[in-house]
Amino acid sequence: MKVDPAEVAAIFKEQIKGADGLMTYVEYFTFVERWICKSKEVLAAPPKPTKDYVSRLRTFIWSWLRMLYDNYDKDHNNKLDQKEIELLIRELLHQTSASEV
Repeated sequence: MKVDPAEVAAIFKEQIKGADGLMTYVEYFTFVERWICKSKEVLAAPPKPTKDYVSRLRTFIWSWLRMLYDNYDKDHNNKLDQKEIELLIRELLHQTSASEV
């Protein structure tokens, strides 16, 4: 599947809120919910400790997604730059090989 460069630009413009052009951790989860899970309502936010029970599944999923985020954060600055985001999008849409990741 090929991704239209205009679609990548639209995703980038919609997801990146800061003037620095970097994707934060919460923006990454918003991207996952909106573009991968195809959610109409996006409520991405890292789980916060509460007195209420937090399911092990939810904790596991957030941990797994954080591991994926960290995998694409090649310079380990806790933000995804444009090249890292492009690689993430291409990989999630199956346009790269495992060796590129």
